[in-house]
Amino acid sequence: MYSFKKEPAMFDPERFERELFDSTDEERTFIAELRAYFLDSRLKPISNEDIYSNKFSEDAYRRAFKAAQEAGICGFNIPQEYGGLGLSSKLAAMLIEEMCAVDGGIGLSIGASSSLVAVPVMLFGTQEQKRRWLPLIAKGEVIGCYCQTESDAGSDVASIKTRAVQREDGVWVINGEKQFITNGAYAHLAVVVARTSTFEGNPHKGISVFLVDLERAKKQGQFSVLREAERKAGLHASPTSAVAFIDCTADDVLGSIDEGWKILMATLASSRATAIGSQGVGIAKGAWRIADAYARQRVQFKQPLSNFPDVQWEMLSVESAIDAAHLLVIRSALLRDYFSQSDPRDSRPWQMEASVTKLYGSELASEATSSAMQVLGGFGYMMESGVPKFWHDGRVVSIYEGTSGVQRLVIGREIIARALKHFSSKSEFVRWKLTKKWVLSNHDEENAFWGRMNYVGKDERVMLKEFMLIRKRFIGCFQEVLSHNSPKRDSSSLPLAWRFIVEAFVACEAAKMLLWQLVYHRERHPHAAPFRAHASWGVYRAKVAVFALEAARDCDSELEAACGFVGSD
Repeated sequence: MYSFKKEPAMFDPERFERELFDSTDEERTFIAELRAYFLDSRLKPISNEDIYSNKFSEDAYRRAFKAAQEAGICGFNIPQEYGGLGLSSKLAAMLIEEMCAVDGGIGLSIGASSSLVAVPVMLFGTQEQKRRWLPLIAKGEVIGCYCQTESDAGSDVASIKTRAVQREDGVWVINGEKQFITNGAYAHLAVVVARTSTFEGNPHKGISVFLVDLERAKKQGQFSVLREAERKAGLHASPTSAVAFIDCTADDVLGSIDEGWKILMATLASSRATAIGSQGVGIAKGAWRIADAYARQRVQFKQPLSNFPDVQWEMLSVESAIDAAHLLVIRSALLRDYFSQSDPRDSRPWQMEASVTKLYGSELASEATSSAMQVLGGFGYMMESGVPKFWHDGRVVSIYEGTSGVQRLVIGREIIARALKHFSSKSEFVRWKLTKKWVLSNHDEENAFWGRMNYVGKDERVMLKEFMLIRKRFIGCFQEVLSHNSPKRDSSSLPLAWRFIVEAFVACEAAKMLLWQLVYHRERHPHAAPFRAHASWGVYRAKVAVFALEAARDCDSELEAACGFVGSD
């Protein structure tokens, strides 16, 4: 077994920002080869066949997995000792982003097998379990599926009805149905979440995680596919199934019995940090490439569409948001690897950053694809444009693996916990110091940010000052809302202003990434106009979000009454 709980290596701010804003020659070469030898030559032709489809294509699915198998990327995050590529979280996120910019469904299926099946085995499996399954997943000979969601247990995972009971011979037997399972009907290995005990007052305890060899289970009549491929609005290259476990014997227990909740949290946080946020960014990129090319080529009133202010604003907004989302993904991936040096099973130090990534990236997938369709006008609504495919694929990203509402709860709870450690004073001086320190972010990351801000130029200094004033107003409003509510209550029971607090916080985090990127690159590229434009947009969006928060604070009781809510107390 692992020997965890060691101190992580010293945080290196220069290395952190270099990895955040730059790619190494090795990373650039890997992505270039991925595009040339897999995405453009193998994946894109398969995806283009699906452009008019409104249902799952088994042939496209199998050929895509075969192509990924031949390219050797099925085990992109699996350590090399088990036959995988052993990519860093950053490079794994970049790989998923590139795949989803071509086809979100194929990216989802390949990513799910690695991020939701291989990861829990890597983190919580025994050496025997790892040796048995990881090499097969890495070779693409085994496809995995993650069986958690049920008809009455979506976001509320603790309400699962699937149960596992131990027989006298020590074998665990699983009974229950699962739905919305990616790869479900075609998988060889299932990670199954089941309830094994009930603890009064603690619904999270008593959940366990099992490994089931589906090839064996099918032969023995213990596993049934209820619906092979659901008819979905999008992601037609990825099968979504409903399955049943019928007196199914588990092949292995993953981790400890009744302690599966920590496995779920570590697995989902890892996926949010590197996979789902990346999927949202990739889908947005894929749609926007089409829109950008169209806007520059399409002529109306004797000039390209890209010359019109409305289209220019769409271009600036979407490109800046994609840039910010990409940086948030890379940040959470870097933090995951940094904290995993001490305990790879403990996602708590970077869980909030992972949720910020998932929330921002998944919302972007819907917004950017909608903007792309708008830029193309009537042609954008035609399947042949290619945009509707991304539009349909992107809509679900904010729903699965924790809805946007769930991410707001996670972020809200965490910033409350962090704030209560520091918000004991309401003085103007302390508020300004808190703004400069930004206690709601990772401490080492924030220090690295301010270390770089010592080198800002005149124009950047004006933008930075405005950004600090925005954060100061946010802190003040945050303190005020917090002081009117019990500190022991989490964000799920606080007034509607808390939704605006989370939105403003996320907007400030995105603005920080864009501003930091500008200052970092300005020293290397004096005429870094795109970085400046994106940073300016990020600060503007943060300002709008904080203004909305202040309005929500002032109208909170009216908003709750309009929604039919009882007062917060």
